[in-house]
Amino acid sequence: IGKSRLVREFAGWVRGAGGTVLSGRCSPTAGDVPFRPLREALLAAARVGRAPSSRLSAFRPILGSLASIATRDIASTATSLLTDLSWTGQENLPVFGPDRLTPDGMAEVISRELGHPVAYHRMSMDDFASLLRARGASDQAVKDRTQMFTAQDHGIYDADWATAKPTSTDFRTWCREVLKPAADAHTS
Repeated sequence: IGKSRLVREFAGWVRGAGGTVLSGRCSPTAGDVPFRPLREALLAAARVGRAPSSRLSAFRPILGSLASIATRDIASTATSLLTDLSWTGQENLPVFGPDRLTPDGMAEVISRELGHPVAYHRMSMDDFASLLRARGASDQAVKDRTQMFTAQDHGIYDADWATAKPTSTDFRTWCREVLKPAADAHTS
């Protein structure tokens, strides 16, 4: 039918006229990832410094949310597996905390728990790679970290999130019980 070519031609025309084209992909193997094409398009725009319109603020929890997990919940899950005599030793077992917050949402929680403002500012992957190199990271370590964060941006964990049984420690609890005491000890 030529839908892909029609879209490519139209995108070329928009770019030629000085417009911006954002694109996102759909994939039958991507699992159940809500708003994936929109999310990919907006994350790509953010990487080049283009902020989404404030009219999209209702979608921010979906578009840029991050999975998190407390180390104690990882340890608890591992202990359960290792003491389960029926476990065969091989299994894909997604382990996530109960909430998914945007980076801005995480900064807001941290701010409240620490009692002072904390802000999130997205860094380009090139700047991130430069920062890692400046801190002594090897080329392989830089490549591995940037590929990992790029994969997260593209929703590598979204299908796992859909099947995971969330653990008990939410991000706010972790901030209160782990981050705040560590920050307080550091400033004492």
